[in-house]
Amino acid sequence: MAKLKARYVVVGRKGGKPAKLKGKLARIKMRMAGVGKRMQTLTVKLRKHAIKTTHQRRVKSQGKMPKKSHGSVSPKMTAVTSLNELRNKAATDPRYRDLMLSAARNLGRQVTTPAEAYQWLIDNANETTEEGVVEEVNFLRDVIEEHYSQKKAQKVPKVKKVKAGAFTPEELAEIDRAANRTFDYIAGDLMTLIQENEGRSYMKQDEVIEMVVDANRMSSHGGLSRELEDKLYAMPYKAQQKLMRKIFPAKRYS
Repeated sequence: MAKLKARYVVVGRKGGKPAKLKGKLARIKMRMAGVGKRMQTLTVKLRKHAIKTTHQRRVKSQGKMPKKSHGSVSPKMTAVTSLNELRNKAATDPRYRDLMLSAARNLGRQVTTPAEAYQWLIDNANETTEEGVVEEVNFLRDVIEEHYSQKKAQKVPKVKKVKAGAFTPEELAEIDRAANRTFDYIAGDLMTLIQENEGRSYMKQDEVIEMVVDANRMSSHGGLSRELEDKLYAMPYKAQQKLMRKIFPAKRYS
């Protein structure tokens, strides 16, 4: 990121108009914006998913009834030095697989398979640096391990899934207003990026929804209360997408 900024400044001083470079820089800024704000919510989700997956595998292999677990990450889960090392560890260790999936989602893509997660991390590494992406992965791992070491004597709280019907009409109206305010705020930059990088004059429905919901933009740009935003993020992904498609029903926006 720092190298890209420096390159942009140098080209600009020479009198050039690095539109493509400017678009890439803006795209990176938008993707990375708000990562820190979502870390706490993502950590809780990752903790629940990692504990459930690892424990289920252990119970299945041993053929025993599940016991109550306080859930802790093994201290042998060491930091990775490259994305290739992360992929190799994820192939044999479900903890690293879950870490790779969560890191990709943390960088703005709702992936479902390790292959998709790895490709998205590689794409980010190509646009920024691999060292920066690996640093994000290890930072997420460090946060999880620190949290577990502090809370290992406590029972892991359950994250309740929220159905769309759990929102009151007033809350749904507030979400609708915040989503549209957020889209109005970011639409100009989004269209510029898409036009410069892909040559399209429109945005797809899933692109609009992804950028509106991602990185706490609905609270920072749309005025949505943090309590209601957390409730929205706690929804299952499919239910969340169904709700947002009602707000943005068109397949294209221009």
